[in-house]
Amino acid sequence: MSLAVGVTTSIVWTGGIALFAEGLTRQGMTPGNSQIIWRLAALLMALPWAAAAFVWLVPNAVIDPGVNMPWADLLGAPHDFHASGTPSPRPGTSLVPPAQLETTLWIALLTGWSIRLMIFLRGHFKLAKITRSASLIEAGPLLNALRAAASKSGLARPPELAVIEPNCSPFVTGWLRPVLYVPRAMLGTSALAPIMQHECTHLARGDLFTRPLERGLADLIWFSPFAWLARARLDYWREAVCDDVTVRQTGDRLAYARALAFTARLCQPLPQLPATASLFNRKRTLPMRLTTLLYPVPIRSSRPRLIAGIAAALAAAPLALAQGLSVPGSVDGATFPSAVIAHPQARITSSFGVRTHPITHKEIFHNGTDIGAPFGTPVLMPATGKVLMTGSKGNYGTIVEVQLEGSGHRLRFAQLQSFDVSVGDWVSAGEKIGEVGASGKATGPHLHIEYFTDDGDTFLDAETIDGLTLIAD
Repeated sequence: MSLAVGVTTSIVWTGGIALFAEGLTRQGMTPGNSQIIWRLAALLMALPWAAAAFVWLVPNAVIDPGVNMPWADLLGAPHDFHASGTPSPRPGTSLVPPAQLETTLWIALLTGWSIRLMIFLRGHFKLAKITRSASLIEAGPLLNALRAAASKSGLARPPELAVIEPNCSPFVTGWLRPVLYVPRAMLGTSALAPIMQHECTHLARGDLFTRPLERGLADLIWFSPFAWLARARLDYWREAVCDDVTVRQTGDRLAYARALAFTARLCQPLPQLPATASLFNRKRTLPMRLTTLLYPVPIRSSRPRLIAGIAAALAAAPLALAQGLSVPGSVDGATFPSAVIAHPQARITSSFGVRTHPITHKEIFHNGTDIGAPFGTPVLMPATGKVLMTGSKGNYGTIVEVQLEGSGHRLRFAQLQSFDVSVGDWVSAGEKIGEVGASGKATGPHLHIEYFTDDGDTFLDAETIDGLTLIAD
């Protein structure tokens, strides 16, 4: 799978998941069940990228096809390549080279991730600026109230309490040493006690750890608007769940709702700061939270949809993994009954990967495998396939390119002395397609063989393809 296809698939995939999750949680779901649904949705959105991290091949900035840079194939349908070496694109074929498109997409992705990282770091600077001037409260009735709130939440140790001058939303931060920061304007108000209970609930539920991971989804898949929707929903339901738990702990739903409304009027929403749990990030979500708070949904009525959401997530998980694991491509059913070269003097002279160029002596990426053999050694087709190109191609010399039957991959044979097939021919395993030569830029007779995806974006090491034998024993 090329990067372009991967990005497009990711947008479509996240869109389908987000719409499904939105439909399940739109109405009639408890905050806890809604949070579970959206957490599963976020996991499914991120799963292809997590799988791809294990198998993704970093695109090559410099490609060396044997001993030179190849002419990039046109994006789209295969084109004819005749003896003169002049490509003839079919009507409607894009003139954007796949390698150029791939590089552009990588630059765009890296730029987006860099911007998200800078925003994250800016958030840390803002957080440090707010907390630097805070004053710790080490004793008194406020600290006793905080200890009582922590005890109700099941915390073994209460957070520290600090007062800040900015009139912003209360928040708690600090993984190893959590501190609850409250604005000075809230001191002495009846709203402070239930708000402290809310923030202790965040700590008890581990939101300081899960919130950065949930919000990181949109940083990872920044190009998908549906990832941003998931992030917003996760932010909302995280607060709604804490509201629901806090009401059960305080025992007064209406008083807590009043405390939320009072605090919203008094305080400004907090900027998007990393590793914090705050009462308000956006004031516009307050009416939704109050509605959810004052008109709770019976757990029984939301359970069937929760079960449906979990079942759908389990069914979709293999598809999510398949997206990521298909990044470098697979053999897709191709079998290789024959070796490519059967000669006692044949040997691998240059493998796939970074190497020192035999002519320029510069370090460069070699996206094929070179097999040294005497002039005229028969080159055999290892599997059934259709000939797509023959002729001369720059420093490749004389080439034959074959589409493997039942596969999304191709084989390119270069540096040939001659070829025995024509474009459109179907060749069988073991059939001779040409002879070893040195028709391009080369230091001696050899076969340069490449194994790559249909779109020309991903080259694989032919020596590692399961079942493919380059030199017969």
